[in-house]
Amino acid sequence: MYPWGTFLFYNLRVGWKIIEIETAERLKLFIGNLLIFKNDQKYTIPLNDIDVLLLDNLYVTLSQQLIAELSLRNILVICCDKKHVPCALILPISGNYNSLKILQKQFKWTEAQKGEYWQKNISLKIFQQATLLKYFQFTNESKILISYANEVLFYDKSNREGHASKLYWSTLFGNKFSRDDELNPINHLLNFGYAILLSYVAKSCVKFGLDMRVAVFHKSFSNHFALATDLMEIFRTIVDCCIYKIINKSNIKMLSPDIKRNLIELFTKQVNIDAQKVYISRAIDLYVTNFLLFKILIIQCNYDEY
Repeated sequence: MYPWGTFLFYNLRVGWKIIEIETAERLKLFIGNLLIFKNDQKYTIPLNDIDVLLLDNLYVTLSQQLIAELSLRNILVICCDKKHVPCALILPISGNYNSLKILQKQFKWTEAQKGEYWQKNISLKIFQQATLLKYFQFTNESKILISYANEVLFYDKSNREGHASKLYWSTLFGNKFSRDDELNPINHLLNFGYAILLSYVAKSCVKFGLDMRVAVFHKSFSNHFALATDLMEIFRTIVDCCIYKIINKSNIKMLSPDIKRNLIELFTKQVNIDAQKVYISRAIDLYVTNFLLFKILIIQCNYDEY
């Protein structure tokens, strides 16, 4: 714990860090550094070392100069609400010199391309859920999900995702659990983890020139991250695994600082992607870049690490 909040190393070798601001008063830019003001004290952190800036303080102020520099360097900024849940992202308008050409390609996606991609994406998502259930020794339920994964149709017209989801959640958290129950504290944990995941996928989409409003499946006038929502699906079980372990180990269901830290640190862990062991943040980048070619990469999660 540091005077302004939490200072987490993502990877000591490459220098990734996440800075969580909980109690600082002001943030400014100073010669390529983040300058943090707290109780008449100043602290500096090189921007080159920062991967994510998480603002969990409703009263901290940022200079416009700092915001512009963070966007220029493609540093992800996540803003939290009074319940400490991520509610907004600060992302660059264009993170890629070729973004207009890529947008034109997005508008030319055919229904055949999108439907086939969504079929493969959902099939892989359900298979990931089946693998997680098997990891937690829910063998019979895992076999049912595998059969669902093999039955996914074009655009998932038979809604195998919905059937799989019902069995998956009831197996992990009981028959009474529903993702629609906003009062259930388990959903608060899941939503926090998914918000961090969405932030990373959104950052990757911007970096590679994709317009997140032009999606494969998700469509909503109020969802400006529709494409990121599409692409995050197969990574969700990483968050699910972490939360299931937390609840079963300590029976804690409230969003405490320690649980937040565990969820944020997930992205320092690794997955196997096309036979390569890479950090999750890197795997997201690879998944997004291959999506540009409508290619699905095979993700294998290392659930022992999460």
